[in-house]
Amino acid sequence: MIKYLHTITIVILIALINSCSTDISNYSQVDRLPVLFPDYTGIVIPPNIAPLNFVIKEKGDAFIAKISTNGEAPITIENSTGIIDINIDKWHELLKKAKGKEITIEVFVKDPNGKMQKFKTITNHVANEELDNHLVYRLINTGYVMWSVIGIYQRNLENFDESVIIDNKTIDNTCINCHSFSKNNPKSMMVHVRSTHAGTIVYWNGKLKKINTKTNYTLAPGAYPNWHPDGKHIAMSVNSISQRFFTKDIRVEVSDAASDIIVYDAEKNTITTSPQISTESRENLPVWSADGKYLYFISAPPVTDYESQY
Repeated sequence: MIKYLHTITIVILIALINSCSTDISNYSQVDRLPVLFPDYTGIVIPPNIAPLNFVIKEKGDAFIAKISTNGEAPITIENSTGIIDINIDKWHELLKKAKGKEITIEVFVKDPNGKMQKFKTITNHVANEELDNHLVYRLINTGYVMWSVIGIYQRNLENFDESVIIDNKTIDNTCINCHSFSKNNPKSMMVHVRSTHAGTIVYWNGKLKKINTKTNYTLAPGAYPNWHPDGKHIAMSVNSISQRFFTKDIRVEVSDAASDIIVYDAEKNTITTSPQISTESRENLPVWSADGKYLYFISAPPVTDYESQY
């Protein structure tokens, strides 16, 4: 008797599921692509990336998205919100089958008059090459005038896992900024710390050390770093920075009164500069060329009166 009831229950559930599915066999064709946010149309997708969820930004009472590759591994999502939240396991199965091929997204919308519409099919290409599976970034509150909560975080791009590398709560809520890797290698990394525990933390050649990049001959500690291709040298700017945060009528957030460029040698633990990159002008934002033979930077004339700039 119990087995019989289970069978009836399953049949009823299947019937309910089928009855809830919107009929899309009868629709009118819309001669344009649907509006999505983000705009995932005509893009190249890494084969190991997390689901590219999106929102259908069309007016309607019911929304359907069908994602597949040559009709294989289809993913169908239907709801009344237009928010397309893709199952991660089904998504990775789809990308595995679509590697080096195309995936299509078919979007159906039932308009406010109850008529079903089908938009032009979106076609995206899935690359053969995988992307680096982690991204590192600084996480700060949108009200960045108050930076009491800051951290350097990493996210696994194959899913949505996020983990902390360094949190400023562990160092008396001081400011953390300007993290940088040598050739995207986590074995060579640096990050600047401001305020209470000021200094530059460098992880290089298996050793972690904190250095003071401020010398008797430089304006300030280093900032805006860029690693040389040799993995040993880091170009940085030293800046005399003024922050205004929209005071008075001058719409400026950060200004440099003066700035130069220095080079830190991680192997010798020394700091050097040159007259060509430490002039009366404001040198800033250094970047090495790919072959390491050239150092690029921006340069602006010296300014003694901020008000005269605006």
